[in-house]
Amino acid sequence: MKRKAASRAMTALAAASIAQVAIPGTAAAQCRVPASSNEARLLAYYAAPLAFAALGAPRPLRPGGIVLAMEATYIPAPPDALRQTSICFRPKEENTHLSPVLPRPRVVVGLPWGAQLEASWLPPITLMDATPNLYGVALSATWKVGPSANAAVRAHLTGGSVRGPVTCDREALQLEDPMAACYGSSPSRDRYSPNVRGVQFLLGRELGARVRVAAAAGWSALEPRFQVWFRDATGFLDSTRVVTSLSRWNGGLLAEYSPRLRTTITAAVFAVPEDVTLLRLGFSFTGR
Repeated sequence: MKRKAASRAMTALAAASIAQVAIPGTAAAQCRVPASSNEARLLAYYAAPLAFAALGAPRPLRPGGIVLAMEATYIPAPPDALRQTSICFRPKEENTHLSPVLPRPRVVVGLPWGAQLEASWLPPITLMDATPNLYGVALSATWKVGPSANAAVRAHLTGGSVRGPVTCDREALQLEDPMAACYGSSPSRDRYSPNVRGVQFLLGRELGARVRVAAAAGWSALEPRFQVWFRDATGFLDSTRVVTSLSRWNGGLLAEYSPRLRTTITAAVFAVPEDVTLLRLGFSFTGR
């Protein structure tokens, strides 16, 4: 009897092991993807608009001075071919374009010796299908390099996450085939964390009293993480975690116009050559 019980236990264990191999996500697992994969490139694609990059031309700010700003980044949809994933899950097209616009507030505080501290927090307010909870911090040093030119070096960090139905949105749900993807009636609540650290160099020039232009170049280290959270119609929870490590060069062109003494309108083109080109618009107010 003991031998039969042991045999049945071994058979059950083997069946469970086969099921975990045959059906991705039957157990919480970590899936590390190579930098060349669609999964990694998608994670990098969406890290670009979330990165806490510079918004305006470099300008000195007196110690204790404060700038309040609001920005909006247009996020183009990734190519359809890039959305085809197959390494960590069943081959399918992901619903990655949760919102085409990323709004973000920021505050800048002047420090001694030409330094500036920037901070931003995007609270968990749902915009379309995306629910962010993102923060960004940056520390920069600005100095004059000519009568009408300034330069700056800026280190920045972006953390937090965005939640939304990426792996199984409402349109992808189905109840016909238990072996196919998205077998269920409730959309997934996946979480994406950009985890960006970077440095930028900026060089700006004043073109009169109201107009300023600048160019920016930088490098970022990316440790993006994607956490699946989908419970199918059988009650099984897929919590696969996709991880990768990447680095990216980036650059941008910025233009500012000050219609009044303490208000500034900014337009910026920000590009990560390997991934995406973005358009950013901003409005800022400088305190006394």
